[in-house]
Amino acid sequence: MPELPEVETIRKDLTKVLNRTFVGLWTDTKKIIKKDFKIFKKTIKGAKIKRIERKGKNLIFSLSNDYYLLIHLKLTGYLLYDQLPKNQYLRVIFYLDNKKTLALSDLRKFAKIELLSKKELTEILSKIGPDPLEISFEEFKGILPKKGNIKKVLMNQKIISGIGNIYADEILWESKIHPLKDISLVEKKILFKNIKQVLKKGIKLRGASVSDYKDLQGEKGTFDQKRKVYRKEGRPCPRCQKKIERIKINNRSSHFCSFCQKL
Repeated sequence: MPELPEVETIRKDLTKVLNRTFVGLWTDTKKIIKKDFKIFKKTIKGAKIKRIERKGKNLIFSLSNDYYLLIHLKLTGYLLYDQLPKNQYLRVIFYLDNKKTLALSDLRKFAKIELLSKKELTEILSKIGPDPLEISFEEFKGILPKKGNIKKVLMNQKIISGIGNIYADEILWESKIHPLKDISLVEKKILFKNIKQVLKKGIKLRGASVSDYKDLQGEKGTFDQKRKVYRKEGRPCPRCQKKIERIKINNRSSHFCSFCQKL
């Protein structure tokens, strides 16, 4: 699933569609568009893209008709600009006034596209936690629950937004914190520092293409080549050489080193 670094990479690349106008729309998977398709198509036609922002894993397009286009890529979604012949999983295609396209590729068909009023958008975003790259340590400390294993906390989008399985595993390994641990104040400081460092590194390397993710040009990110523990079960820990282990937390795999990350 695209996480904060992947979605931020896409957001930055999307500057090339700013001030472009939607002139048409195609889909073979209407369930992705969370509104009557005919109404959606009619409302989006002629709307200019004024601004593109990110909240957690959500992309938000501010349009000239006072609506907001929200795109959540879910498990296997990613966006492509002017890359139609190169992909077999295209589900939605936006046609632009420069004769180019912005398309959604999604193998699993779980992505979500919504057209929202300001009030509807505000309500949705109010349920999403703060961005880890934008908060101070005091704010971070304040949003963490007093108890609860830290891996579940990091992946709870209502507490803090944008972190998923890949980066949670990498952040906890860098912090030498076991995924099932209740953490101390000292560990919170270490964790806070590494959240920012790992996510910024992910953005610099244009995301992780462990699974389906590609950037706007259809290229893979390179963070995958730098990961230390995620999906490395049975391989030596880069720090101590003990074998990486895997456990299930909420039916999701967690990868860690039991020597470096003691419970």
